[in-house]
Amino acid sequence: MSKSGFLSAIGLNLEGDANNVNNGVYKFDSQQDNMPVNYGILVAFSCDGWIRMQLCAGGDNGLAYIRMHYNSWTSWKQL
Repeated sequence: MSKSGFLSAIGLNLEGDANNVNNGVYKFDSQQDNMPVNYGILVAFSCDGWIRMQLCAGGDNGLAYIRMHYNSWTSWKQL
């Protein structure tokens, strides 16, 4: 773990395509590319930039979603 913490990028604004973000906690408040909801929080995990997982909690419906990336992104699944 880095000395700045497990997720050192916290409270960032998501800009552009969610497919391209790595480790961090992002907030978004307008329609972003490849997101299941219009606003909320995205938590992104990446082991090596290739194997990734993203969790999204949506403010407009109060639901949570998850997706994975191996060779390509899966569709968002509601939790």
